[in-house]
Amino acid sequence: MKSKESFYHILRKISIIPVIICTALLQNSSDSSSGIGVFLLVPLTVSIAMFEHEFSGMLYGLLCGALWDLSSAIPDGIYTLYFTVFACLAGLFTHYLLRNTLISAFVLNIFGTLGVCMLNFIFNCLAKDAADIWNTIKFFYIPSFVLTVVTIPFIYFPVRFLERKIRTKTII
Repeated sequence: MKSKESFYHILRKISIIPVIICTALLQNSSDSSSGIGVFLLVPLTVSIAMFEHEFSGMLYGLLCGALWDLSSAIPDGIYTLYFTVFACLAGLFTHYLLRNTLISAFVLNIFGTLGVCMLNFIFNCLAKDAADIWNTIKFFYIPSFVLTVVTIPFIYFPVRFLERKIRTKTII
């Protein structure tokens, strides 16, 4: 009986990795003609960290950050560090302070997206090109922030479904 529980625990941990890889590929390979980006790894990291709590969430955050670092133009390791710390904090907040609800996911997603936008702004606009900052904020960062925050239900509910199905050991 113990080995069967261990199998479902390992299955739950491993089943999240292809979702992270597919989301990273979708985010990093999207070529939008409007110039607006959707940071899909932020709501995914929030959703996973809310269900996995601090340590496992931190490891999945590390994976998300490392996959984003592969295609980013800012210095190596910034997203890995940010997502590792953010996923750990999101898991801690969910475990000790917040309930695991969609509202909590929205709040954590807002803070996570705000942090990613600030990292992008600091390393892309202030460090490299300071020309036309206001148009960049108005036409890239604000729409990207809004689109990323709005995507949380589309990511939170499938992750919740996957977590609950595997936790209760009833696979479709």
